[in-house]
Amino acid sequence: MFRVVILFAAATIVAGGVTNVERCLNDNGDLPLHTYIEGCTDPPCELLHDEYVVMHTTFKAPRNITSMTTWGALYLNVGPVNVPVRYRLGEQETTCNFLENTRCPLRKGQIVRYTLRMYIGVYMLLRSAVRLEYIIMDENWAPVVCVGFPVRGDHYRPPVNQQRKLPPLPIRD
Repeated sequence: MFRVVILFAAATIVAGGVTNVERCLNDNGDLPLHTYIEGCTDPPCELLHDEYVVMHTTFKAPRNITSMTTWGALYLNVGPVNVPVRYRLGEQETTCNFLENTRCPLRKGQIVRYTLRMYIGVYMLLRSAVRLEYIIMDENWAPVVCVGFPVRGDHYRPPVNQQRKLPPLPIRD
């Protein structure tokens, strides 16, 4: 069984890339076996308003699990401290709906592939953002896995199809 897990993890890494992620700062969830954030292999990952962060994760179920919920935390730099701001992910927070190779309930030791697509809305204070974390919790609110990575943000930039040219300023004599 151990060889199957190693071969599966190696095949996933070769096929999809790897992002260097870290343990979460305030939650005790384990790191997944494999994480790939599209467009980012070596954080800090760039976050852009009005786009999606897509994270592919492979993890091993630490126990029997009936259902799971995913939450996000954006760490904002406020003076000398980094303050975590937890936020909900809408329909994406129902983790079991986005599993790729299985469905809930999970058995202890089961290998699970999960993809999270999180919209970066205009309300997010990306200029102050220093870290993003995702935690998956089971039906008892016990951590399953937790992933953190440094980020850098941009100013709001409307999508190309919504950018408007302003008329030239009138010249006054």
